[in-house]
Amino acid sequence: MAKKVRLTQEEEIIRILRKEGFRKVSEKDLRKEPYKSLAKLPSCFKK
Repeated sequence: MAKKVRLTQEEEIIRILRKEGFRKVSEKDLRKEPYKSLAKLPSCFKK
C-alpha cells in the first residue's frame, strides 16, 4: 500500500490561504494604492 504524501507546513498554509480567498499580489499591483503605501518602510527603519 502506498502512504499518503503529507504537505509541508508552507504548502499547508498556502492551501489554507487560498481556501480563505487570499491571492498573490503581483509586482504591478504593488505599485498602485492601497498596496503602494503598505509597501513603504516606516521612517524608523530608514537610515
